[in-house]
Amino acid sequence: TQPTTTTLPPTTTTTIPPIIQPPPVALPPPPGGSVAQGDRAAEIMGYEARLYQLKFDPGPVDGVFDALTRTAVEAFDKLMNWPRDGVIDQPFVDALSTFLFPTSIHYQAEADRVEIDLDRQIVTVYKGWQVVLIAPTSTGNGERFCTGNDGCHYAVTPAGKYAFTRHVNGWRNGDLGRLYNPWYFNGGIALHGYSSVPVTPASHGCARLPMHVAEYIGT
Repeated sequence: TQPTTTTLPPTTTTTIPPIIQPPPVALPPPPGGSVAQGDRAAEIMGYEARLYQLKFDPGPVDGVFDALTRTAVEAFDKLMNWPRDGVIDQPFVDALSTFLFPTSIHYQAEADRVEIDLDRQIVTVYKGWQVVLIAPTSTGNGERFCTGNDGCHYAVTPAGKYAFTRHVNGWRNGDLGRLYNPWYFNGGIALHGYSSVPVTPASHGCARLPMHVAEYIGT
């Protein structure tokens, strides 16, 4: 009996790099104990710069706590499972100083992807397995609604894995309103910019984004 030899085909493995974590920084305490939208201070510029470094887009780093800064603060609140009050106080500053990106439960997924967290109401964008953006979102509120063309539905943002199938540059007028720079991933459900992004689910099923984030999220 002649011995047999089995040669297995070579396997191809992908080495996933670890998430690059930001170094800790020293940040000044908030003036007066806390700052919120409408405030101006040199300390706020430091908080904005740190939020920008951590991929929470606060808009211009100018020391002005405006609506754009608030969206970044709310996204941080959501990620930390804190009250979504949009206020920077000392616990916020402490966490901002030592923040580390969480390891995604879908870390074995594609290198370039968008994750919509329906529980926390945040969107995380990865490129090369690295976090490049964390933004607040507002998804389907679960309520029943009706349109003239498609009948009645429930406002649900579906869970699952999808691919973007269509993009409209600029404004698109739909049956339920205007969408800015929509990226469609499930029929008429899209990730898109909107003038109002509440801290709770409020949409008809789409995932809303702050307008300044929607300007570039697909680039």
